[in-house]
Amino acid sequence: MKQLNPSQFCKAMVGNFDSSRIVYVGGKSWQAQCPAGVLATHEGITSFDNLAMLLAILAGVGIRTIRVEWDGLPAITD
Repeated sequence: MKQLNPSQFCKAMVGNFDSSRIVYVGGKSWQAQCPAGVLATHEGITSFDNLAMLLAILAGVGIRTIRVEWDGLPAITD
């Protein structure tokens, strides 16, 4: 997938909001994806172990709402 900086990712979400999401990619990592590519920091980081950090990066470019899919995240049961 093409790497998009936060501003590019925000612009790419316009018109693609329903197809954009944060997904659990395994190994405690999360990734923000849209049809145009994947969110990347200026250092080229595309997977985040800290979901709150990923949300903060999105908030920094004005994204306040995005779908989150956690398929594959281990369930905790009683």
